[in-house]
Amino acid sequence: MNQEPHPNELPLQVLDLQIGYRDKRREVRLSGALRFGLPRGSLNAVVGVNGVGKSTLLRTLSGMHPPLSGELLIEGTPLEKLPLERRAQLLSIVLTEPLASQHLRVRELVGLGRYPYTNWLGQLSPEDLKGVEEALRKMELEAIAGQPCHTLSDGQLQRALIARALAQDTPLMLLDEPTTHLDLYHKVKILKLLKEIAHSTRKTILFSTHEIGLAIQLCDQILVLQPATARFGTPCELIEAGCFEALFPADTIRFDAESGYFRVTK
Repeated sequence: MNQEPHPNELPLQVLDLQIGYRDKRREVRLSGALRFGLPRGSLNAVVGVNGVGKSTLLRTLSGMHPPLSGELLIEGTPLEKLPLERRAQLLSIVLTEPLASQHLRVRELVGLGRYPYTNWLGQLSPEDLKGVEEALRKMELEAIAGQPCHTLSDGQLQRALIARALAQDTPLMLLDEPTTHLDLYHKVKILKLLKEIAHSTRKTILFSTHEIGLAIQLCDQILVLQPATARFGTPCELIEAGCFEALFPADTIRFDAESGYFRVTK
């Protein structure tokens, strides 16, 4: 039997979290109540159908969107009690939104990740510059570090955004659809890079994705979101529990538990 991780080994703890939206007239709940913890040095995915709340969850975990109820602990401290500066030192997030300025060069973009550590002038110290170069190296961007971001391919820009989060050097990284618009080769390449980074640096990485098959093959744990329920576990645990079979209508797509792949129903 696997021993439960000690709370100190869980950079992120989610306790009975309910995500969604609230206005003056009603409350819209997305997915079921969530309760899970992410172990240190692990690669984790959030999967589910469109509209189930994958992006909303990541924004809620980062503090950009308020939860409807429940509690979030980052390194053992409730998220709402963390000052913004300290929060930026504990978690980084990569969103799918376009850059504010496409004229930044790759090295400058990655350098923005060091802002929680710079002085009031925003000057990069030798230690900051070392962190930027290390992030460029890990994401294999040294050769294009001087290029303007608007000249990059989708895959190159995605790697640059991840490098910015790496330069921020936080124990927890959140990424919203990091493989969107990429071909299969580049999807696999980025996810394998993220797995290597998580395991070698002990960072905890959580990303949302529609690439369920790749997540099953590459991730340590997966969170399966559904409108009324949510399950968290290793890919093997989730396959044995039949969690993937319930995601899509069986008359269209069927999950093959033996191979771990989805197949079109003929």
